[in-house]
Amino acid sequence: MEPTLYDGDRIFVKKSAKYTPKRGDVVVFKSPIDPDVSYVNRIVAFEGEFVEIKDNTVYINGERLKCHPLQEIEYVSTGKFALEGKPFTVSWNSFFVLGDNSNESADSRFYGSVPEHCLIGKAYKIYWPFKHMGLIE
Repeated sequence: MEPTLYDGDRIFVKKSAKYTPKRGDVVVFKSPIDPDVSYVNRIVAFEGEFVEIKDNTVYINGERLKCHPLQEIEYVSTGKFALEGKPFTVSWNSFFVLGDNSNESADSRFYGSVPEHCLIGKAYKIYWPFKHMGLIE
């Protein structure tokens, strides 16, 4: 998730019961493949939306994503889902996530939709180390 989060950063998470997900939010969720593993990524799309990554840009329902800071990140069209020319439809009761460090991220491009029941909550603040302390945008 660099440059938003770095290895070793400790974060506060608003639990999902008190949080309504929004596009662009950084969220913590259990892997849809291995529930013992948690990931931190950004929500880019919701159920029923079509996602495609082309020209290093995310398109939702055929329109360029216009959500700061997502519009400033270059995304690589790789993996199995949302490839250029092959829009991916997000499953019902699910969302589609991408990491800020596109070249190194394990995200929905590789495992598809993330079911809502996997959501732990929104990552909203770095509390450690002190040099990174602050709100997560």
